[in-house]
Amino acid sequence: MSGTFRLALIAMLATSQIIGWGTTFYVPAVLADDMARDLGIAREAVFLGVTLMVTVGALASPLCGRLMDRVGASTFMPIGSLLIGAGLMGFGVLPTLASALLATTLFGVAMPFALSLAAPTLLAQLSGRDARRNIALMMLFTGLSSSVFWPITSSLAQAFAWRGAILSLAAINLLLALPLNAVIARLVSRAGPSQRRGDWPAPLPPRLTSGDLRRRAQWLMVAAFSLQGLASWGLPLHTIAMFEELGVGSTSAVAIAALNGPAQIAARLAEIALAGRVQPLTTAIIAAAHIPLACVLLLAPLNPVTAALGFTMIFFGANGAMSIVRATLPLALLGSAGYGALMGKLALPQNLMFAAAPSLFAVILRSLGSAGATLVTIALSLAALACVVWLAFSVASERR
Repeated sequence: MSGTFRLALIAMLATSQIIGWGTTFYVPAVLADDMARDLGIAREAVFLGVTLMVTVGALASPLCGRLMDRVGASTFMPIGSLLIGAGLMGFGVLPTLASALLATTLFGVAMPFALSLAAPTLLAQLSGRDARRNIALMMLFTGLSSSVFWPITSSLAQAFAWRGAILSLAAINLLLALPLNAVIARLVSRAGPSQRRGDWPAPLPPRLTSGDLRRRAQWLMVAAFSLQGLASWGLPLHTIAMFEELGVGSTSAVAIAALNGPAQIAARLAEIALAGRVQPLTTAIIAAAHIPLACVLLLAPLNPVTAALGFTMIFFGANGAMSIVRATLPLALLGSAGYGALMGKLALPQNLMFAAAPSLFAVILRSLGSAGATLVTIALSLAALACVVWLAFSVASERR
C-alpha cells in the first residue's frame, strides 16, 4: 500500500468503526432508562439487547471470517452498515419489544461485517508485515466511539426524545457509514491487491511453529481475552450509574465516563510508539496487570470524583491497549495467513462471554452494588492476567 492510500483507508475505517460502535453497543448506556419506561420493561432487559447482538455476532464470526479470507473483507462492510441502519430505523418507527429484538439481531449479523472482524482482517490482508502497525493505528481512533456518541446521543434525546435519537442514529449509518464503507470497498477493488491475480502481500510468518504450542496458545488467548472482556464489555455500560452510586453528581459522572475515549487513545498511542520495541505479549501483561489496580481505586477511601477519574483513566487505558492486543497478538504468534478464519474462530467463545457481560453486570450491580461489581472485576482480571503469564512462559519455552 502507498502511504497516501494507507492513511486514507485507515481514516475511513476508523470513522466507520466509531459510527458503528457508537450507534449500537453504546446506545443503552444513555437511553436505557427512557427505553425501559416506554417499552414497559426492566432497565436490565434493555441490556439483554446488547447480549443478543454480541451472541449473534459470535455465532456468525467463524463463517464470516472464512468468507473474508476467500473474497476479501471490504466486500461485506457496506452490508453491515445497511443492517445497522435498517435495524435502528425499524425500531425508531415502531418501538416495540419485538422490533427491539429484531434490531439487535440485525446488529449481531452486522457485527463481524461492520464492527469487530472485517476492518482488522482487511488491514491484515493488505498490509503483510505492517499489519500490526496499521491495525493499531486504526484502533487508536475507534476508542472514541463512546466519547463521541454518548454526548451526541444524549443531545439528540434531549432535543427529539429517545425515538428521535434512534432515528437520527439510523440516518447517520445510512447516510454516512454506508456510503463510506461502499467507498472503501471500491477503493480496495481498484487500488488494493487482487486475490485473483495473486498479488496479495507476503503473509506475516508465525512465531510459533509447534502444533501443540499453537493450540495451547489459542486456548490461553481465548481464556485471557474472554475473562478480561467479560469485565471490559460489561462494566463500561454501567460506569455512569456506578459513579453516581459512589456520590459523583449526574453531570460529572457522564463527563468523567466520557473520558474513557481519551484514556484509550493515550494507551493506543503508547502501543503504536512502542510497537517496534515491545512485543504484543509484553503489552498484554502490562495492560492486564493495570486493570485490577484501577478497580482498587473505587474501593479506596478517596474523594468520589478523584476515584472515578483515576479509575477511568487507568481502567479504560488498559482496556484500550488490550483491545489492540486481541487483534495483534494472534497475528504475532500465529501469523497472518488465514487471519480472518483464525479471528473468526477465536471470536466465537470470546464473544459469547462478551455477550453475557452487560446483562450479568446489570444483575451484579442491582444485587451487590458497585462494590460487588468492582470485586467481581478484580477477580476476572486477575484470572486473565494469570492466563497471559502462562502464555508468556509457554512462548519462552519454545524459544529455548
